Amino acid sequence: MKRVFSGVVLFFMVVSQILAIDPVRFEVLIRIPNGSGSGQLQYSSFEGMGPNPSTPRGFLELNGVFYVADYWAGRLMHFTIPGPVWGTLEEGVSVGEQLLTNGKMLLMLETGGNFRLYGLDNYDVLSLGNFRTGYFTTDYSTYYRSMIFAGDLILSQFPDSGGRPQYHSFYTGKNFAGRFEYRNPDQTIRFLKEDYDGTEEFTVDEDGYIFWNGRLVAPYGDSFSLYHWNTRSPAEIWQKRADQGSFIGWDADDNSYWNYSNSIVVLTSGGELVSEMLAENVAETARSQFTVTPEGTLYVLSYNRDRDEFELMKLDRFW
Repeated sequence: MKRVFSGVVLFFMVVSQILAIDPVRFEVLIRIPNGSGSGQLQYSSFEGMGPNPSTPRGFLELNGVFYVADYWAGRLMHFTIPGPVWGTLEEGVSVGEQLLTNGKMLLMLETGGNFRLYGLDNYDVLSLGNFRTGYFTTDYSTYYRSMIFAGDLILSQFPDSGGRPQYHSFYTGKNFAGRFEYRNPDQTIRFLKEDYDGTEEFTVDEDGYIFWNGRLVAPYGDSFSLYHWNTRSPAEIWQKRADQGSFIGWDADDNSYWNYSNSIVVLTSGGELVSEMLAENVAETARSQFTVTPEGTLYVLSYNRDRDEFELMKLDRFW
């Protein structure tokens, strides 16, 4: 009930304060036809229910290559520009909710708790399974919204009743042979404090928050608000957008990026506001997919209803 109520409140606050945000326009790089054929991405809507979230449901940029999970067409694609030049990682799969990467591996979170882990050297499938039935002891249906690929560790942050983080972890480092080493919250903290000998820097504070190379691994929900602003119900509209929105990623300066509808919020590593923008030419009703590069360049894949096509767009950092 809390999320529903606060979402309604945020909607009206967004409407009332829309003019206070810096308006920006993304540069259109390429247009991609709507469809399930070669060089296309598929959009679908349900009669009488309004538009469903636009496909794809996963979008990443890594070293000049764009990865996209085409939900309705059931395929995982990659492409480069100019062109675009397309390639296929896999077809006939149950494309899910999110794509994550550590630069060497690509994790696709599918519907129903399924996952597929690919190596980026030759796009082979390294591992597949089901998080919900194979690892988690609780039926947390939105686990995929709270996952971070932090170097050689996948962290899934479940909030407890007080909003404090509870981290489940999956190790993909030394001697990884396709089977995740799962650890519950207590085991995760103990592993990072006593046994971890991987390539990343992890620290755990006295409240149980995990930091990865200095970045707070709590980019979802109440725990982020509690840590930075000491409240579960932040007052500022930009705080609410981060609290209720989707985490995009970090840049090399450790700024975090957030998306709510067609607005973007950029925060410092300390949770302070850097920039708040309204993307005027990004779709509001069909969920657009954002990704950010280490330099702070923002890319978005957005469905243009008037043209019935997708647009890959770019916004260079100016903040």
